[in-house]
Amino acid sequence: MHFSTVETKTLYSIFLLLVAGAVRRNKRTAAATDDEIKREAVRYLHGAADRGGGRTRRHNRVATEAQLNADV
Repeated sequence: MHFSTVETKTLYSIFLLLVAGAVRRNKRTAAATDDEIKREAVRYLHGAADRGGGRTRRHNRVATEAQLNADV
């Protein structure tokens, strides 16, 4: 699924609002600033595509495709 830039920015804004709300309801993190929440959300999302073996699956798929193309 692909999103346009406007849709992506809107979804990201909604995501940050949801995360900020959850962080503020937690007594231990209620004093976190918007900048701290955003920084940690970005840090968490930065590697999201590689979680659960995503990088390994992509590497294996590309290697298999390259080998199939070489055999042709």
